[in-house]
Amino acid sequence: MPPPQHRWRRALSGLLIVTLLTHAFLTLTGNVIVQSWRHDPSCMWTRICMTVFLCGMSAWCFVTVVSRPSFYVHDALVNPMSVTVKRSNGGPRWCSKCAAPKPDRCHHCRQCHRCITRMDHHCPWLMETCIGQRNYKAFVLFLLYTTLLCVLSVETIVRACLRNWPLVPGAEFELPTAWILLLGIGFLVRISVDAVVFLRSLPWSWGLFCCSTSI
Repeated sequence: MPPPQHRWRRALSGLLIVTLLTHAFLTLTGNVIVQSWRHDPSCMWTRICMTVFLCGMSAWCFVTVVSRPSFYVHDALVNPMSVTVKRSNGGPRWCSKCAAPKPDRCHHCRQCHRCITRMDHHCPWLMETCIGQRNYKAFVLFLLYTTLLCVLSVETIVRACLRNWPLVPGAEFELPTAWILLLGIGFLVRISVDAVVFLRSLPWSWGLFCCSTSI
C-alpha cells in the first residue's frame, strides 16, 4: 500500500481510469448502435463485441495490475533460510531502508517504501502501483488493449464525422451543429490522448524488446 499521503492520488488515478473506460464503453456502444443500425446493421454486433471485449479486458488487466503488487515479503525475517541473498562478491545483500535482507533482483521503491521484486517502474497513473514480477504481464496487456480501444474510438469518431459533416459531398445532415462541433472536439482530444499513449509506449516497448527496466 502507498503511504497515507499518497492515498488520495491513488484514489484519483483509479477514478480517472474507471471514468475513461466507462465513457469509452458508453460512447462507442451508443454510437455503434445508432450509426450501424441505420447504415450497416450487418456489422453492428461485430463492432459491439469488439468494444465489449476491449473494454472488459482493459478493466480486467487494470484490476489485475493494482491488486497484485510486486511487494517482496521479508520471509527471511521469519525463516532466514527461505531466501538466498548475495552480492557480487558473495556477501549478503541488505536493504538499509527496509532494515531487512534484500533478495537478488529486488529494488527499493521510494514512493511505496517497499522492496519490489524485479521492479520495472512505479506507475502513478495506475493507482500508485509498482510494476514488477507479479503484474508486469497484466500491465503490458493493459497497454495493448487500451491502445486498440483508442484506435477503435478514433475510427468510430472519423466514420461519424464523415457521415454527418456538412462539407462532405453526399453526407447526411442528421446531427445538429452543436453535436458536430462536439464530435470535432472529441476527435481532437482522442487524437491527443492516442498520441501521448503511443509516445509513452515506445520506451516501454523498446525496454521489453531489450529485456531491460526503466529504473
